[in-house]
Amino acid sequence: RLFEAWWPVALPASGEVGVDVFLVLSGFLIGGSLQREVSGRGTVALGKFLLRRVFRIFPACVSAVLATMISEHVAGEEPSCPNVGFLANLFVFNNVRGISHLNRCLPQTWSIGLEFQLYMVTPLIFACASWVSSRSSRITIASCVEAMCALGFAACCVLRVWFVVSHDLVDSPVSNWWTLFNFYQPTQFRC
Repeated sequence: RLFEAWWPVALPASGEVGVDVFLVLSGFLIGGSLQREVSGRGTVALGKFLLRRVFRIFPACVSAVLATMISEHVAGEEPSCPNVGFLANLFVFNNVRGISHLNRCLPQTWSIGLEFQLYMVTPLIFACASWVSSRSSRITIASCVEAMCALGFAACCVLRVWFVVSHDLVDSPVSNWWTLFNFYQPTQFRC
């Protein structure tokens, strides 16, 4: 009953909070690593950073897809990883609007695409912060990163309110406004 009556309970009760916690911890660790790199070198080696991320994630992802394909073949089941599903998982596009309905192969890997978005944006934030702080002695890299993250959070809040108002979800039943908490599944609304 509380779940239906009070919407803040819906978020932790959804079971997807684990992904959010993982992304927060991952962002914290990646941010710390990038902060040390910027402090030591003065810049972010984006190519090396992304290459390290690829070699950390892709071997396990490709192994899981291949193990699924082999076990289904041995069991004589219809493959859930057709060419489109395999390629979508391989290139971390398994949750992109337009092809996600074609992918039945390891649907739980949708969060890997989100994680890679985090890996793409975080070094760019630090590179921008490094550039801005090099232009002014009063602005530190940390304060610049904090300001950009606060602006990003504010933009996400505005986007969510706009979405609720523009889709007339304010007075809708609970089953309709549940979409408020699914922003990170469609690629276009990831915040």
